[in-house]
Amino acid sequence: MWSFSARTLAGGLVLLACACVLFAHPAHAQMGIPLPGPQMQQSQTPQPGVSPNNSMPGVMGAMSSLPASGGFNQDVADKDSKIADAQSAQKSDDPVVRLEGLDKIIPISDPQVDDLLIKAMTDSDVRVQVKATDIMAERHMAEAVPLMGQYLFMRTTPEAERLHLVSALGSIGDPRGTIAVIHFLEKAHDEEGRGTAAFALGELGDPRARDLLLKVASEDRSAKVRRLAQEALAKIDGELPRASAQAAQAPRALETTDQRLAKFREMEAKMQKEHIQDQ
Repeated sequence: MWSFSARTLAGGLVLLACACVLFAHPAHAQMGIPLPGPQMQQSQTPQPGVSPNNSMPGVMGAMSSLPASGGFNQDVADKDSKIADAQSAQKSDDPVVRLEGLDKIIPISDPQVDDLLIKAMTDSDVRVQVKATDIMAERHMAEAVPLMGQYLFMRTTPEAERLHLVSALGSIGDPRGTIAVIHFLEKAHDEEGRGTAAFALGELGDPRARDLLLKVASEDRSAKVRRLAQEALAKIDGELPRASAQAAQAPRALETTDQRLAKFREMEAKMQKEHIQDQ
């Protein structure tokens, strides 16, 4: 009797355990826990950019959302190609080809470009010299200032290039160019050269130029040069803003020295016209 009861009780426990297992599957499904078999395999297959629990981006999804590197590599390749073309162009016997080579590297910021411009500043053709000097001025290449100062007083430097060098030293605004511009102003005989030097000294803003500018402002035979010297003194004293200081704070479009000088002439003509009308 006792043996039969024990077997009956054991069998009942087995049936109860099976029933618990059967009823546990729906509970797991309601809790969101994946079931064995094809259903589990389907739920664990991640969607692009989503982890298996569908709650946050997965690692692979985050990686797939990053931009492709092809564009960056292409930009680098284009830059290197333009620099190589410019380097090849500077070896040409045709100055027009050398000028075209410089045009290609104007927007490129790279030490190789700086080296090309410095070499082109002493090119055998004055057009290439002026082009390179103007580009360096717009790029504010302070490392070129000592060489510009030396080249300004070399006997082989064309007069047209000297004017562009003085203007470039003012545009760059590095105080190391002050002494060279002072010496140029002391020796300049033409009105345009003295006016350009006076303007450059104002852009440099170096107090070492004050004595010479005071003399020029009161004694120069040209009214234009006297006015430019007065404006330069005002810039040194902080009464007028310096264009070189403003350019250092905000990038601006490239403008050649010829274009700047044309603006000065236009302003001069306007002021002369107003002066005549006042009389």
